[in-house]
Amino acid sequence: MGCCPSDVTRLVVQGEEITVERGGDQDPAQTRKEPGESVLDTLRALGVSEAQLERLPIVVESAPNTGAFFNWLIMLLPMILIFGFFIFIMRQAAWRRGRTAPCSSAVAAPQDG
Repeated sequence: MGCCPSDVTRLVVQGEEITVERGGDQDPAQTRKEPGESVLDTLRALGVSEAQLERLPIVVESAPNTGAFFNWLIMLLPMILIFGFFIFIMRQAAWRRGRTAPCSSAVAAPQDG
């Protein structure tokens, strides 16, 4: 399942991921590049000529940023937990003073008479 230079229609680079799109009905191939190395330098080291590199469209897309969601979650989760704990303590203190019950519909007041 090799790949001839004439089969490749374009390269899509997303961060360290490279998608090799081939002509015909072939599925795209996926590979990874070395960190800190450019795709062009790697292709030259593998023996791709300058003429082939000039004809090959290389599309560079931004890498998906899924880490930002987890960074926000890690930042917000402790604050939400502290706020929830604070609300829990305030409700317990109010219930012990007799102002409100945690679940007032479950506690029936005794009726006189």
